[in-house]
Amino acid sequence: MVTVSFNQSRFLRDCLDSVLGQNYPNLDFVVIDGGSTDGSREILESYRHRLSHLVIEPDRGQSHALNKGFQLATGDVLTWLCSDDRLEPGALEAVARVRSSQPCDIVVGGCRVIDGAGQTKRIHHSGFHRGCLSPLSFGDLASFTSTWQKGLYFYQPELFFTRDLWNRAGAHVKEHLHYAMDYELFLRFGLSGARLYAVDQVLASSRQHDDQKTRHDLPMYLPTVRRILMDFRLQLVSLVQP
Repeated sequence: MVTVSFNQSRFLRDCLDSVLGQNYPNLDFVVIDGGSTDGSREILESYRHRLSHLVIEPDRGQSHALNKGFQLATGDVLTWLCSDDRLEPGALEAVARVRSSQPCDIVVGGCRVIDGAGQTKRIHHSGFHRGCLSPLSFGDLASFTSTWQKGLYFYQPELFFTRDLWNRAGAHVKEHLHYAMDYELFLRFGLSGARLYAVDQVLASSRQHDDQKTRHDLPMYLPTVRRILMDFRLQLVSLVQP
């Protein structure tokens, strides 16, 4: 589990407690802070003894911080949790149960959408059939407006992936991306032949609040998605060729 944080002291304890409160015996929890100035450093230092790694230093943004975190992580199953999101109780055990019985590369569940105060706004499930293996289709993912924007896919916090898939897909997130870096990674997962298993259980909460980066910068997000899809134009062309 990798958490990256920058000036999110308002939500940071809730995020950390949601992971550590899982009491999962094989947890490898890496936290990367980009040099916060809002009191986050003091909060993180109080948790240092419970973390596998804590790095507090300036970085080049969220994607760079994620790569730093995954380079330190040692687990066979990986994910990241932004410091304003949280895991739901029993999430890690649920993922471990699936991985022990299913030959999947990705486990997804439901995602609780919460507001700044932590109140539930709605619960989202992807369009995948639950309880069975499904391919992660690059073509469907790339049909952004007809699939992703319509909510047929997943929220990032509810998705867990294997180290093997991470390595097959290049073992990095694109550091020049400040938005949609997760979407770009999922496209590479699809090209890497990922197999997905969906469960009924709600695995994570995604917080929507006034200070959220994507919420404020939506005019930047959609052009970034268009540029990402242009980077995959050769693969997209191959989908429509006879």
